[in-house]
Amino acid sequence: MYNYLTKRLKKKNRGFTLIEVIVVIGILAILSALAIPAVGGYIGRAKAQTNIANAKVIYNAESAYLASDPAATTVKTVDQLVTDKYLDKAPLTSKGALGTYTITATTFPTFNVTWTADAAASETSATSTFPLPANP
Repeated sequence: MYNYLTKRLKKKNRGFTLIEVIVVIGILAILSALAIPAVGGYIGRAKAQTNIANAKVIYNAESAYLASDPAATTVKTVDQLVTDKYLDKAPLTSKGALGTYTITATTFPTFNVTWTADAAASETSATSTFPLPANP
């Protein structure tokens, strides 16, 4: 047993061969080439969904305002909704910057929530239209 262990310790342990390392690097390159575009697509869709979700939050706040004041004939701005405590704070864009969300009444009580693109975040501008139930 002693002889076996001493032979094992004296034997030079070699690392991976160059071919094995190249094969592993090639496999990693193929996997990353497949994964990176897929992750990029997920990130882009998540950014778009963030702005849509923010528009829905603004819609809910505007709906709460209109429900609390049945005589209202105009919509409030995002800043007014924050001031009047219908929103805790102004929504952020998907990049984390303060977003530019504009509320525009079309045929009252239907209104649009438009967000301006954040060029640094490669976002696109869009408009979400929200129909509201008629005021009682």
